[in-house]
Amino acid sequence: MTLLKELKVIERDQWPSEKPPGFGEIEIERLFRRFKLTASNIKNGSRVSKELNLLFNCIKLIICCSTKCERGFSQINFIILPTLYRITIPHVSILMFVKLHGPTLREWNAEPYVTSCLRKHWSANDT
Repeated sequence: MTLLKELKVIERDQWPSEKPPGFGEIEIERLFRRFKLTASNIKNGSRVSKELNLLFNCIKLIICCSTKCERGFSQINFIILPTLYRITIPHVSILMFVKLHGPTLREWNAEPYVTSCLRKHWSANDT
């Protein structure tokens, strides 16, 4: 069964008008296995709320399109330049995160950070 078919059980507008006993149990169990969650207590009703919340949080993380990925890859071209050939992968990751989720340069106030670095006598070579 595909992920989209399994996810239909989560959407109320996809439910049949008359639900048979045990409706959606198989799909929910498959979703739990797919996201490597514990579904041991789903049928008897104990801890259902906590376990289903974990499942819903996993489902919210599913990316529905590749736009964000493509935008991220295009940002790499602005970060990794021929002059920055020695930049490390962790640094690229941090710079990409700031570029994609951080404020613009016009919105960002650098003064507190620069002042802090100057007070601590940090240089560009410090890690």
